Amino acid sequence: MVIRTVHIFVFDGFWDWGPSYAIAQLNNAFRVLTVAATPAPVLTAGGLRIVPDLTLDALLPMNSALLILPGGTAWEIGGNREAARKAKEFLDAGVPVGAICGAALGLARMGLLDDRYHTGPAAECLRQTGYKGQHKYRDQPAVTHKHLVTANSTESVEFAREILAVLQAGPSIQTAIEPEPRNRQAKPDELRALVWSDPAGVSESPASRKTIVSIHMGASVHIGCRRGGKYHCGLSVHGDIDIIPPDTPSRWELREKDTSFIIRVPVSFLSLVADESGIDPARVEIVNRFQMRDPQMEHIGWALKAEMDAGYRSGRLYMDSLGTAMAACLLDRHSSVSRAARMHAQGMSGYRLRQVLSYIEYNLGRELSLKEIAGVAGVSVSHCNAAFRKAVGMPVHQYVIQRRVEHAKTLLGEGHLSISQIAIETGFAHQSHLAYHVRRLLGVSPLSLRENRQRSRLTAS
Repeated sequence: MVIRTVHIFVFDGFWDWGPSYAIAQLNNAFRVLTVAATPAPVLTAGGLRIVPDLTLDALLPMNSALLILPGGTAWEIGGNREAARKAKEFLDAGVPVGAICGAALGLARMGLLDDRYHTGPAAECLRQTGYKGQHKYRDQPAVTHKHLVTANSTESVEFAREILAVLQAGPSIQTAIEPEPRNRQAKPDELRALVWSDPAGVSESPASRKTIVSIHMGASVHIGCRRGGKYHCGLSVHGDIDIIPPDTPSRWELREKDTSFIIRVPVSFLSLVADESGIDPARVEIVNRFQMRDPQMEHIGWALKAEMDAGYRSGRLYMDSLGTAMAACLLDRHSSVSRAARMHAQGMSGYRLRQVLSYIEYNLGRELSLKEIAGVAGVSVSHCNAAFRKAVGMPVHQYVIQRRVEHAKTLLGEGHLSISQIAIETGFAHQSHLAYHVRRLLGVSPLSLRENRQRSRLTAS
């Protein structure tokens, strides 16, 4: 397998946080090399010392899958002209370029934004370069058009998302009629969603102007998070939800690789729901939540993911409906105007629910009883199932079977254990029980599931 190379331009004082998300994701499938104007080491704005892998004059578009241009003060004072010229070489050769924040200024001066839809710094800043592409400016987090990805300084996640989309799509074919940016390029007031993975270790999430709903996917992960002046830690299981209020950065500590479905809810959705409920939007503050359960929000999230996986075939109206429903949940149960009584009506919630879910996750491989789960929850056996259903959206036994099947799915994909061993490992009495529930929930046999996942892995490599 040939590993493609992505190059990132580095220079003294460049803003290393801008392309950080993109680099973290690209390192999984690409080789990432640094390129500079000279061989001399550079010092980033964050204080990191980087020795460039090669110089700009040695870089050829044919040897690269993408060139990333991070922001920095040098662009604002007219510097990095050689990097802008190299970007022109790439674009002329049909090789993508990603430019975040101030880097767009250098491309504007080179005339590269005159015929491309783009974003970047404020429109006024770009206008001061004297470029002729003002009519192509879009007030959006990130824009992709004609091999060029641009993003503003606060949208490093969206910048990464667009770059990954460009690289996965491969070279695009330019038509005789100039197209608008990609048809799922969302407007600022649209709901946005993506699947995001972070490797084990520490990662920083910058503040967003939107409310972020993060739904954990797949294997359970031990997570610590410092956010909003508080520290939380625990075992995050499939379906756990974090709610991150606007303008709130997060620091994540992950023991294992983590995958989440990220939904970004614009202020416009929250304001609309508040107005229709007779609430002053200015009074609404979203509450910081960590590893909580909300069956309705989870249901909306999976419906949104299904729509995303289908290529948004139902259109803007359906997305707006999902966004409005999510905003209603946030205001109704997770904001400063929520009615506290509704939180208690969920039955098993907060700390007790987290204890129960963690207990189930740690004990999937053995037989569980309702009595011991009720003991962990601190409720009576007769009340346990009803309280669990209110909090999670399904009875205890269905949830346990679902988690066992998901765990089996992961083990089948790894291919280290036999199917009979996996049945025992995941708490099923024998292989036929595993086969029954895998087929019932996933629609395929364990053997077919294993073969399909192994085939997918070979295709990807």
